[in-house]
Amino acid sequence: MFTKSQQALLDNFADQSDNLFNLGIITSDSFTGEIGEYIACKHFKLRKTDRSTKAVDGMCELGLYYQVKATVDSNDNYRLNISGLDTTSFTYLVIVYLDDDYCPLRIARIPATEISGSKISITSSLLASGIEIFERNAIKISPKNIVALREFAKANKALAGAGIIRSKRVVGDIGEYYACKSLI
Repeated sequence: MFTKSQQALLDNFADQSDNLFNLGIITSDSFTGEIGEYIACKHFKLRKTDRSTKAVDGMCELGLYYQVKATVDSNDNYRLNISGLDTTSFTYLVIVYLDDDYCPLRIARIPATEISGSKISITSSLLASGIEIFERNAIKISPKNIVALREFAKANKALAGAGIIRSKRVVGDIGEYYACKSLI
C-alpha cells in the first residue's frame, strides 16, 4: 500500500503535529491560523477565546478583543488581502507573518478603527503609515517551541516534496493520498 519511506514521512508528520498539540501551539488542523494565534496570544499576553467566538481570537487583560490572521510570507512583501471582517467585533486586527519554517517574521497590529468596511489590503505603504509593527527580534517565543515549529515545517516540506500534499489543505491532501493509495 505505502512504501516504507512514505509511511515514515506520514508518521513523522503526525509526530510533529502531535508535538505542537502537546505544546499548546495548535488545537486543530488549521495549522497556519493556529500557529499565528498562538504567537499573537504569547506576544500580546492574550487569553485565547473559544473556537465558537466569532471574529475574536483573543482578549487582553484590559478587555480588548483581537482578531488574528496569519500567513506564510516567503518573499518578504507582506501583502495580504482580507475580507469578511466584522470590525464591530474586535478592537485590533493582528497579522502574523511567518517564514517557511512557521517562525514569526513580523506582527502588525491594526486598530479596527483604521479599517474601512469589511476588508483591508495590507501593503508596504500601509505598514509604513504608523501601524504598530513588531519585528522578529521583538517577538518572544521559547526556543523549545521554535525548534518544534521548525521540525513541523520540515515534516510538512518532506510531505510536499514526496507529492503527498499539494496545497495548504494539508489534512485534506493527506486524506486524498490515503484514499488514492487504498483504491489502487
